[in-house]
Amino acid sequence: QLSFEGVGTPTDVNLISKVIPLQGAKSKHCLVKVVNKLTWKPPVDHKGIVAYEIYSDSDLQHRIAVIPAKKRPLKFMERANPCKRYTYFIVSKDASGERSTSVAASIQEKKLCKKIKKCLKKEESSSSSSS
Repeated sequence: QLSFEGVGTPTDVNLISKVIPLQGAKSKHCLVKVVNKLTWKPPVDHKGIVAYEIYSDSDLQHRIAVIPAKKRPLKFMERANPCKRYTYFIVSKDASGERSTSVAASIQEKKLCKKIKKCLKKEESSSSSSS
């Protein structure tokens, strides 16, 4: 992998959506919390890296998190809307502020989005017909 200014790029980037049912849910798809979980491994040449920065844009202008390099496992989690597409950009940063090239990971849970919308419609129609 390419590195910029000698700072290694994160490897083995993985992004999944986790579905967490909320208490009182009648159905497992209607009342849920969806969380995007981004994980990665340090680059082979990780000496000198002090943090990993997570951005929501490819220009690296909108930083959404800073994860200390010593933290294990290396991960970032945030609540998500499964109907929306998310793209995260991760960069390694050393003590002098030099950054690696970014690694991108994207996710959109279209199937889950459809299930939630269908379920909510069903619940909406059953509650309006019972009133």
